[in-house]
Order: sequence, then structure tokens, then C-alpha cells
Amino acid sequence: MGFAPSGNQQINVTGAASLAGTLNLLASGGRYSAGKYTLLTANGVSGTFGTFISNLSNYTNLTYALNYDANDVYLTFIPNTANTQASLTNN
Repeated sequence: MGFAPSGNQQINVTGAASLAGTLNLLASGGRYSAGKYTLLTANGVSGTFGTFISNLSNYTNLTYALNYDANDVYLTFIPNTANTQASLTNN
């Protein structure tokens, strides 16, 4: 699955999605911002990806994680302590 700061691929499942296995996310360069990005939407999500592989650490120092709810899978970027301290110093 491709992912870029300007937009990301999204999977739309017409029925229910049963997750397992590996999510391989191929990121591209640019400025990533804190926030939640939808990767998959379905009429019900069960399970989780067992493995998450990504090259995001090559492009951002934000903390990132997969999050799940009843119908969606998200990639969430969270500022880490270094980002927060830098923004406070620069403002």
C-alpha cells in the first residue's frame, strides 16, 4: 500500500474485512504531520494485522501506529517528546 503526505491509498471493502497477516506500507518522501489517516474502511473489521512493515522511519521522526475501530483501520502519527519540545522552542 502506498502512502504519501499529500495523500494515501485507501482500501474500501463492500462487506466485512477479516484482518491477519502483514500490512506492508511503502511511504514516500515529504513532510508528514500528526493526525489520523484512514487506510481501510469496511462494513465491520475483525482481527488485526499481525505484522506492520513500513519505511516511514526514513521520512519522519513522528511516532506512528496502526489503530482499529469497528469499521476502519487507521495510521496515526503522534508527535514525540522531541517534536513537542522543538515546537515550543520555535514559537
